[in-house]
Amino acid sequence: MPGKCIILSFIVLSVISASLGSDIFTALASMKRLVRYEAYLLDLLDRYIESHPEPHEQLIMFAAEVRESTLHGMDDIEVFLGHPVNSFLLLRRFTKHWQQIDRFLDDKRKEGNV
Repeated sequence: MPGKCIILSFIVLSVISASLGSDIFTALASMKRLVRYEAYLLDLLDRYIESHPEPHEQLIMFAAEVRESTLHGMDDIEVFLGHPVNSFLLLRRFTKHWQQIDRFLDDKRKEGNV
């Protein structure tokens, strides 16, 4: 009986790990696109900062932070994303900081300052 439990456990773990492996691969592919997309957004933000004589200090600081992270990540995206802190920070920037930048620029556009 204990031998059957071990074999059954091994089979269940094999199936679970196989399905998790494909999920991790899919997640990594999606995260790679996010790194590239963030580099594109950073380029747009840099153009905005350059085109305005007195850009807001928060925009400059955010762009510098993202630039440092993005340039580091573009060297080897898989290694960069393999570190959980880098992945977390990337997701946090997309779910929080980029949205704040979008709202800030949208408010400026509504005020006529863009």
